[in-house]
Amino acid sequence: MGKNLGFKVFSVLLALILWLQVMLSAEHKTIMRFKVVMKDLPSKVVVRDAPKDIPFYIQGKGQDLLAALIRGVRVEFDASGIEVDQTYLPMENYEIIGLPPNAEFKILEPVTDAHLTLKADSYNQKSVEVIAAFENDQARAEFYARGYIMKPERITINGARNFIANVSHLKTEPIKANMLKQESFEVKISFPNKQINSGTTMVGFTRKPIRSETRIFTALPVVSPLPDISPRTVTLKVTGDPELIKTLSPSSFTISTQGDPDENGWINLEAKCPPGITDYELTPKRVLHN
Repeated sequence: MGKNLGFKVFSVLLALILWLQVMLSAEHKTIMRFKVVMKDLPSKVVVRDAPKDIPFYIQGKGQDLLAALIRGVRVEFDASGIEVDQTYLPMENYEIIGLPPNAEFKILEPVTDAHLTLKADSYNQKSVEVIAAFENDQARAEFYARGYIMKPERITINGARNFIANVSHLKTEPIKANMLKQESFEVKISFPNKQINSGTTMVGFTRKPIRSETRIFTALPVVSPLPDISPRTVTLKVTGDPELIKTLSPSSFTISTQGDPDENGWINLEAKCPPGITDYELTPKRVLHN
């Protein structure tokens, strides 16, 4: 009985192997979906609701088709000419990228229509207030009783015009009661959807000290991906616990630009300070991109 069962299993496996060999060496005509990539999209344009992949008719040996599936072949569209409010992209000026080397199959034609439907929107930015959210009323009451201060109170958000137009503020993730046992802590900012983003994803909370001290740091460098900004250094005035203030040095802070320049070339600045700083003031508050 056991020998017969073992022989049957072996026979099935052998038949499966032979079938796979035939399928991998045989010629097939089928449909395969390739990931869509927008290449050279203008920096001020955001594309929404475009298809994530496109089906193509392809013909070739099974082993080559399997290799293409494993490699993650993609179709790159030249998006350099897309304009705001455009609703489609012609099925032309595209290139199939990532084909297996020495693969012998033909990509016949796309299954889809003569164009891709999409929504092209302008890429905007704005400054919004950040509001603390709480796990429950007890956490809220304890938070205000202990005198916490949030920094930063406002952040710059970026995204498609239609998505950020009605955003007046953002909330933090809920503050929990056990967090309030600490003198300082950080909480993530909650964004309403993936279409809205910011260079600042967290805010810090620090208990306001009974005594505080102020100190000024000059000629702090501004970190920016843009090479031509003016001025390149700023002055920072910080306030906090006297013991903390004594330990600080210029390297304790990072001053960086936030978002893109406005229509006049101005970019807002933000200071990243160590926990325990209850207030800071930058001079100037923004720099000019030449």
